[in-house]
Amino acid sequence: MINVTPIIVTACIIIVAIYIIFVYNNYVQLRNLVDKSQANIDVLLQQRADEIPKLVDIVKGYTKHESDVLLSLTKLRSGMKAKGSQHDKTTKTVNMLIVEAYPNLKANKNFLKLQTRMTGLETKLAQRRSFYNDTVTNFNNYVQRVPNNLLRIPPRELF
Repeated sequence: MINVTPIIVTACIIIVAIYIIFVYNNYVQLRNLVDKSQANIDVLLQQRADEIPKLVDIVKGYTKHESDVLLSLTKLRSGMKAKGSQHDKTTKTVNMLIVEAYPNLKANKNFLKLQTRMTGLETKLAQRRSFYNDTVTNFNNYVQRVPNNLLRIPPRELF
């Protein structure tokens, strides 16, 4: 007669081992997904940190350019007005020419491009933070369920 007890015990050990392997593999997959999503956030934060000084430098440079142009035009106009009323007609004509040739003082294409880039980075950053939080929530749900919680895997923090 065959003793079934060792077969049942062996089957139970195999089932428990398979379950532990399954739980561990899922844990590794979720942990890596959380780490990857956090790394993606870090990449965008680094890009933002690299581009903000560039944006500030461009704004400062362009502001100085606009200020210099406005100052030059103001000096030119005040110099013409100081010459007296006998040149009124000439002054009006020159002023009209200055107004017509007035430079188009607005943010240049690089400034607008960087501004668009910063807006895009902030949008991507918000999306990746949301994805990270979803991933962490899934991870935490997984490690806190019974019987997975018996493994005592610490939960992750949300962003």
